[in-house]
Amino acid sequence: MTHTQSHSIVCNAPAAAVYAVICQSEHWPKLFEPCLAVEVLERSDAEELIRVTARVNGEPMSWESRRAFRREIFGIDTQVIKTMQFVESMQTSWRVVQLNPAQSVLVLEHEYSILPDVAGQNPEVETQEQARAFIARAISANSTRELGNIRDALEQGSAPAAQEVARSRSTSHSTLCHASAPEVYALIADAGNWPKIFDSCVSATAGARLGNSELVHIEAMQEGKVVGWDTLRRYHDDIFRIDFHLPVPMPFLQEMRGQWRVIPIDGGSCVLNVTRYFELLDDVSGIREGITTHAQASALVNRFIDDNAGTEMQAVKSFVENRDAAFSAFSARYTLPYAPDQVFEVLADASRWPEVLPHCSGVSIIYDDGQNQEFVMDINTAHGTEHFRSIRKCERAALEISYFQPKPPALLRTHSGRWLLRACGSGTEVTSSHVVQLNPLRCAEQFDDADLRRNKQRVKELVMKNSKATVEACGRWLDQIKVAA
Repeated sequence: MTHTQSHSIVCNAPAAAVYAVICQSEHWPKLFEPCLAVEVLERSDAEELIRVTARVNGEPMSWESRRAFRREIFGIDTQVIKTMQFVESMQTSWRVVQLNPAQSVLVLEHEYSILPDVAGQNPEVETQEQARAFIARAISANSTRELGNIRDALEQGSAPAAQEVARSRSTSHSTLCHASAPEVYALIADAGNWPKIFDSCVSATAGARLGNSELVHIEAMQEGKVVGWDTLRRYHDDIFRIDFHLPVPMPFLQEMRGQWRVIPIDGGSCVLNVTRYFELLDDVSGIREGITTHAQASALVNRFIDDNAGTEMQAVKSFVENRDAAFSAFSARYTLPYAPDQVFEVLADASRWPEVLPHCSGVSIIYDDGQNQEFVMDINTAHGTEHFRSIRKCERAALEISYFQPKPPALLRTHSGRWLLRACGSGTEVTSSHVVQLNPLRCAEQFDDADLRRNKQRVKELVMKNSKATVEACGRWLDQIKVAA
């Protein structure tokens, strides 16, 4: 007779991160309370054979399992080939089911049968039914502990690294532009446009063009300082593609190259895509404090590229669709020591903002169906109380809130943005993104300065100060709820 059991737990982590933990059996003795030892007998990319020793109802037992990795579905199927006490056969399966980009459900299932004759193996177990109850109790206790151990390790940031990080990596970023491919290509192909499009770009100077290639020297603001680098670009005008290579790559990298592509689609629109390929140095230690491994360096480089690429995509899109240098796109990341769904609920419940946000004195809800919202906020500013109307879409499954303000602050003509929540080791990473169109005349009046670049930076500081205050207020509110509970 075959018996089955299933156990599951919700983890505040992406499915890939959860799957990485259950794949690495060699780390189990440090992670799982019942596990005493794991010996890897064979291993390939597709499967492994392991010998496990663990406490089963408090008694050490050993068995051997052949595990088949089903990476395309975040699954592992296991056949126990040398079973534990009382067990005739056993199969297990792990499955990681993604709920949203920041949360997933981890499922552990057992299917097993008991030996017909169990006498003489344990003085407390004389019958097959007693053996079944013994194994069922052990599976339930160990599965519950193991799933909890995995969840806690992921949420506390103590889970083992997903894998040895390859030195060669690639990234891809895209956006849909409601403009023709020739227009977009002409814009990005002329380096002289960059200071008008990208807020951080101070200058872009192209050298003499040789055939379809040219060397461009770029100067940009990074962490309050002007830094410069060269990029060698090759133009393929007939297919709207630009290949680029950095003769001297950024820190941590041995090589950086990539391609810009503008892909025509129907209706006079196009997709702008940039791919980047980079290879880490053999030794990344000593370049920046706290960065000593390829995993740490790769995470830093990826984050830098993701942040900048996202801003670049939005900047090009805004400029080409509006032909207005007054547009500015920027974002910032923050962390809170709470689960993403908890943070989402605070951000999504605009009706409670006067209680949560010190700078919000009132909210008038016009419409709210749980996903689509329209409301007017009363915000306290240095110039008195101002009233901002916002229209939002709250997507719980994606842990994302997008919005725009039909009536933004006086310094702006338009303002749209997004809150994006993702699980991280310390809780939740909150990304606040904004696309604004300055009102140059009002900015010149308020700042007594007509320089558009400087005013973009001033507006960015004001908007991000408000975003930071909102995130910090959410954290304090959740602190109060935790204390009250």
